[in-house]
Amino acid sequence: MGAVAAVRILHRRRLAEVPADVRGEVEQELAVEHEKLAGGISRAQEIGVVDEIVEPARTRSALAAAIAAAPATRGQHGNIPL
Repeated sequence: MGAVAAVRILHRRRLAEVPADVRGEVEQELAVEHEKLAGGISRAQEIGVVDEIVEPARTRSALAAAIAAAPATRGQHGNIPL
């Protein structure tokens, strides 16, 4: 998620109070502030929070590869007795 999209979610109430004609400017200011705090996508990748950035055109094949690479067993857990 980009900084502007995150700001739209995190600060939706604050943005709702701002007049529509200056909302874009306020979004950009908050996005710059958020980028400084959170560090952005590249920072998340550096610290290991994000493993990989997948292009939208490759999403389906990347998900299929991840599912295929996952272990087929669920471990030592069984069904919960009901």
